[in-house]
Amino acid sequence: NASWASTRSARLPLKVHASVATLARAASMPYGSFNNFMKASGDFGGRDNQCYHPAADLVERLRLATGKAKSKKRKALEAEVDAGIVDSRSGGPKLGLDPHGKYWMPVGAPFRMTKDSLGRNVFA
Repeated sequence: NASWASTRSARLPLKVHASVATLARAASMPYGSFNNFMKASGDFGGRDNQCYHPAADLVERLRLATGKAKSKKRKALEAEVDAGIVDSRSGGPKLGLDPHGKYWMPVGAPFRMTKDSLGRNVFA
């Protein structure tokens, strides 16, 4: 899992080196917001930042520019979306449950979070 956290520069999973300011400009986002996004940690750290979707689009453009193939997980998520299996909150692919999130559970229900075949957090 590649880390996006940096204050001056970032190393993207695609081995593209650029300053946060350069990446912010490339994503057409304000530097401060993009910098906060880059500092966010964990699978769900930056999901509520305004830069989340523009950064994802930027990473996809970099993947295409470098000719890197889509991952198995990416292909599986796209297949789920094509089949109509989407996240009710975002309308995008289901990325799993935030292990630090709060969830309503029936009284006495067993609460056990585990990983599915794609590595997403799910209730077992």
